[in-house]
Formats: sequence, C-alpha cells, structure tokens
Amino acid sequence: MVKEKVPVAKSQESLFERVSAMSPEMEAELGEGGVKASIEGFSRNDEAAVVGAALVPGTTRGHLVRQPAILEEMIVRAPDQVESYLKTREQAIQQLRAVALKSTKPTDWTLFKDRAGTVIAVMRDSGAVVIRKWLRISIFNHRPVVGGVAEPRLSTERVVDKDGNTTVVNIAEMWADGICEVTGEAVEDVAVALRDDDGFVGRGHRQDLKASCRTSLDTKVVRILSGLRKVSGEELAHAGVDLAKAYLGSGYGTSKERAARGVSSEGIESERKMMRHVLLSIVGGDQTAARDLLREITVYTPKGSNTPRSWESVDRMTQTFQFENAWKALAKHELAEGADLEALKRAAVAGGNVEREPGSDG
Repeated sequence: MVKEKVPVAKSQESLFERVSAMSPEMEAELGEGGVKASIEGFSRNDEAAVVGAALVPGTTRGHLVRQPAILEEMIVRAPDQVESYLKTREQAIQQLRAVALKSTKPTDWTLFKDRAGTVIAVMRDSGAVVIRKWLRISIFNHRPVVGGVAEPRLSTERVVDKDGNTTVVNIAEMWADGICEVTGEAVEDVAVALRDDDGFVGRGHRQDLKASCRTSLDTKVVRILSGLRKVSGEELAHAGVDLAKAYLGSGYGTSKERAARGVSSEGIESERKMMRHVLLSIVGGDQTAARDLLREITVYTPKGSNTPRSWESVDRMTQTFQFENAWKALAKHELAEGADLEALKRAAVAGGNVEREPGSDG
C-alpha cells in the first residue's frame, strides 16, 4: 500500500526561519539576539545544517507519515558539523523551554512531594495551553469520530463495593496524535480514559465528563511532546514561578488539610471581589438579596446525591470552574436582565465600593 502524504505549507522551513517567525514578546523574553544568536555561523540557505528530521501529518489510517531525516543526509554531506549542530539545536530548545516555563502561572502546576521531600510539578491543562503555543505542538486525529465530530466514547461499568452495593460508573475514552514542530517529535495513539468515580471534578453531567476527557487528552499529548511530564520544583522556581501559589497534590497532606490551608486558584480573590460587587450592584446593595441570588446561581447536585446544594458565601468558593458556572447562571437570571455584567466586573477591578460580601457573616 502506498502511503499518502499531505503537503504542509513551510514544512521544510529551517529552524532559523522558524525562530525568526517568533513573536516580539518571545524575542523580548529571549533577550538581544535570542535563539538567533545561538545558531549563527550556520548558512541560512544550508537547510541540512539547521533542520532535523521533518515530519508531516499524513492520512494513512489517520496517522503520521515520516519523511527521510535530513540529519542523515548531513552526516554524509558534512560530518564535521554534526556535533556542533546537535549542541546548538539542543541549546536553542533549552532556551525555548526556559522561556515557556517562565510564561506559565503558578496555578498551571500541581506540586507533589515524595517521602524524601523532593518536589515535582505536573502540568495542568491551563499550563498545557501556554506550553503548546511556545513549542508549536499540534494535536489532531482525535477519535472516535461520530457523525463527523470527534468526541469521547462513553461506556458504563457496574461496580460492587464491599457491602454489596452496586454503582454504575461512566467511562469516557478518547485517542489522538500529535507533533511538535520545534523538536520534530511525534506521538500516535495517545489515549485517555476518565471515570466519574475517580476524582472527576464537575457537575456530574456526562457532557462534563466528555469535555474533561478531551481536555485531559490534549494535556497528556503536550506533556509528552514538550518533555515536561514532570518538572522539578527547583527548575520551576528558577523560571520565576511562585510555588507557594501552585496547587498541591499528594505529599502535602489530605485534600481536606490542603483546603483548610486555603489552597485555591490564583485570581480567585479577584473573582470573589468581582462577584461581590456585581451581585450587590444588581440588587441595589441589599446583603440578604445578594446572598439569595448567590445561592440561586450556584445550585448544583453533588455526585451520588439527589439533594441540590449551593454556595452561601463567595469565600467558600475556591475553584475557577465554580465561578465560571456562576457567571453563566447569572447571565441568564431574570434579575441580571439588562445589566452590563462586563462593565460591572471592570468597575469591581477598578475599585468598586463593596463594604461586605454576600454571606460574609456566616
């Protein structure tokens, strides 16, 4: 069978040209000369001196088709330049890696600590979005495809606990391929399977489980292709990331203990301030009415329960998704009809006068 290859614009452009196409922000981060200086001395027209193996997305069973490695040609044509090329290329990649890490926020990472006290950081989905842009990671061929749309496959499993109680567990599975333009590395058939009994955070809806599965899959591909599956706390701190504001995982006590220490997303305080200001503005400063409105827009049903719950105080809301859901519900609420929520948010950030928050007294 002949493997079909799909041409990609500029798929053969040199590393030098790719670096030249960096954004002004990236070049500013790299400093004067940046990565360009690290590859000076190579001929801009000698592609063999600046390009590694070329990879082009193909259509053979939806996977990748690998082109002949230019590095092999270089070994034959200019063997005396191979070592210098490899060192320079590695230096350029390490510089880019450092800048990519520096561009992340503390809450893009979850910290884990082993018994020896070694701290390891694992990239979260928000961090993957940042790293993916810097390293030009493309993710494609998401599958399965249903009705022309790629979406996770859902299945169920009956689980019987030690007391004989049976629970139906939902499982979402998905696969994808990926490629990193900077390193030339590619991965195929990366898989993720999520279960709603395995610490899944959401509203308990199957749609949430599917969305989380897709996000987890993309994050996994980025971790693999970026070489940042596990980053030492020392390296992250050296990049200027404030570890004190990162999420904490195992090794930092139980989940309740971490919550008691106030571990929450960076920017949560800003969200709280905006929510307080907006709710009070909508109800004319009435504290009781603001609290009632907060309850109405934060109603949710915990997994495994039929009893709806809601938040009575913004101080007790510690996750970004909680505020995202609340803002969406508020936009549809009859009391917010005609209100310019974005303008109210801006006013809060600018220092809106909010004396007390809904639920601050209990």
